[in-house]
Amino acid sequence: MQHAAELAELSREVGGTDRDVRHYFLTLPTDKLTAVLERYECEYGRASRERAEVALPSWRSGSSLMSGRMARRLYTLLPPLMPTELRFRLVETLWGNLGPRQRRGISAGLDVQIDGLVEDVGDELDSLILRCRIPETLSVKFPWLATPDVRAKQDLLDHSARLEKSLILDALRARIPPLQTHLAGDSGKQTSRLAQVFTIHRHELEVVLERGSTGVRRMSARELRAGERQIVLSAR
Repeated sequence: MQHAAELAELSREVGGTDRDVRHYFLTLPTDKLTAVLERYECEYGRASRERAEVALPSWRSGSSLMSGRMARRLYTLLPPLMPTELRFRLVETLWGNLGPRQRRGISAGLDVQIDGLVEDVGDELDSLILRCRIPETLSVKFPWLATPDVRAKQDLLDHSARLEKSLILDALRARIPPLQTHLAGDSGKQTSRLAQVFTIHRHELEVVLERGSTGVRRMSARELRAGERQIVLSAR
């Protein structure tokens, strides 16, 4: 139970990527495993290596759990020894998974000018993108996250997210005015609310147009849960 709790804590800390590192370690062929264990011995001593070698069969079979201390050591030691593609995949998963999943909403009336709405949506998307950054405190604990190649990968991910943001804002400019026109011209008043949902990484931003509302405001979580959508358009 203690090992399970320790592993759960590590997984929360590193966005679940520790499981990928452990899987890589437990499936290494003999020659690569020997090289990793030699490195492990250099860092943590002969006795620690011998304990790991004794426990390895039970870890592989699933009959016992790896300790949190061992898992942390592997997460510190192993990623720099992994193939670049796999290491970057860890960074990408970690970058996207850190921080809670966010769902936010912006409500706009029919009087809102598109430029002002785009600016407000852009600010919300920026705050969501910032939540994806790998904290410096984590890089201190696991120094491989601060190496130049990993930082370059984070920069590429950040650039990709900002390109995605630009595409979302372009889509917003194209789609919101026709929706405003539709609501304003709905003589039968059958539709009072239209929503456009945008996603960026794990996060969602819902832009809601409402007849009878004025200006732009952020929606509460309760409003997002309770809102009944008559038409919902989804876009990535």
